[in-house]
Amino acid sequence: MLGAEFREAPDILDGVVPVGVALLSAAPNVGKTRLLTQLSVAAVRGAPILGRQTTKTRVLTLALEDGARRYRKALTEQVGTSWPNRGQLTIRTTSKRLNEGGLVEIERHLDRHAECGLVIIDVLERVRPRSTGTNAYRLDYEALAPLQRMANVRQIAIVVVHHANQRADVADIFEKVSGTSGLTGVVDSLLLLQRRRGDNVGRLSVSGREVEDQEIALSFTDGWWGPASEGMPAALLDEKREVRELWLWLADNEGASTADLAKQYGRTENATLKVLRRLEERELIDSLGTPAKGRPVCWQVVRNVS
Repeated sequence: MLGAEFREAPDILDGVVPVGVALLSAAPNVGKTRLLTQLSVAAVRGAPILGRQTTKTRVLTLALEDGARRYRKALTEQVGTSWPNRGQLTIRTTSKRLNEGGLVEIERHLDRHAECGLVIIDVLERVRPRSTGTNAYRLDYEALAPLQRMANVRQIAIVVVHHANQRADVADIFEKVSGTSGLTGVVDSLLLLQRRRGDNVGRLSVSGREVEDQEIALSFTDGWWGPASEGMPAALLDEKREVRELWLWLADNEGASTADLAKQYGRTENATLKVLRRLEERELIDSLGTPAKGRPVCWQVVRNVS
């Protein structure tokens, strides 16, 4: 093994989706299918997405939850009349379970299309083997183990969509992934997509063996994902919209007093100061100078915080 040479395949989405199985979890109606629709189109074109480069490749998508009509509508809204060439993007809306022929069908597609480097399965529950035992960890592990072997032998990326639970009392955000540690233990990387209902920003948390642990701030405009406003740290997404807007205003003005920020925030100076102190404790902003008569404290943003 020490003398063996291994072919290094590039990430499908730089720093986010490497070779192997990535488990993408999100709560219902967050926009995970839209995100993967964007990724599939970007990958077949070799175009950037979320401000990151993609590796041009053919894509197989198993859109098993939304149905053909809904998925086609989302795809049409994105590409208009500029559809990918035939064979570049293959979309199937039905599939057998992996242990009942589904895995074989994927293997056959990859045999016929050697240039296919990305497989998207939306959603895991539609393809995982039916429960035949009581060991939940083993069932979860065996649900993804065949895909993990396939991905690493063929040096391709497989993104599997899974649902996240709504728990807010977890220390590790990836504990929000529904199921046991059998799921998170077998995959090569974990992606958690979060967005408050009705909000226009979100966060993509990334962790894995071949990627750097990171949190990426995203925008969600007209139903499509993109990079967040330049310089916005992912940690800021925990704050309410008006607080985020206050931070962005401060960033644009490169410093302001408490009084100036109170006017912008539409609150009293005392109420605004409480918000500013909290943001300072979270290292999202910093104060310059010492308050004194005729010399108010000046606030500035702290950039590049994740």
